Amino acid sequence: LDVSTFAGSGINGHADGAGSSARFGSLRGITYSPNYDALFVADSYMGTGYIRKISLSTQEVSTVTSSLVSPFGVAITTYTQLLYVTDIATNQLVSIQIFSGVVTILSFTGPLSPILKPSGILFCDQCVAGFN
Repeated sequence: LDVSTFAGSGINGHADGAGSSARFGSLRGITYSPNYDALFVADSYMGTGYIRKISLSTQEVSTVTSSLVSPFGVAITTYTQLLYVTDIATNQLVSIQIFSGVVTILSFTGPLSPILKPSGILFCDQCVAGFN
């Protein structure tokens, strides 16, 4: 089995770019686009949470949004091109429009949140579920 680095330099940080010029902080969740042309990953660095897109054809890493605190689970819809992301620091489930980066909060937040430290998410055509 041959293992190699696809994107990232191995140096902790946050930088967009192609291949080894990109930097990641703390990678957590990962999902792929329905047409298999990109990966989406949850990344955190220095108190800011990012959703990053990695092109499978060019290895280009770009930031979709930086408006999260500690994203963890990532899932994508097949038809609407929405990402669903769990944030373990804010106890939130959010949706993110892939092309605009607009974030919509879908769940309550704070200490009385019905979702506590959601660490994973699963999407199917009939449902969206967060997991603790």
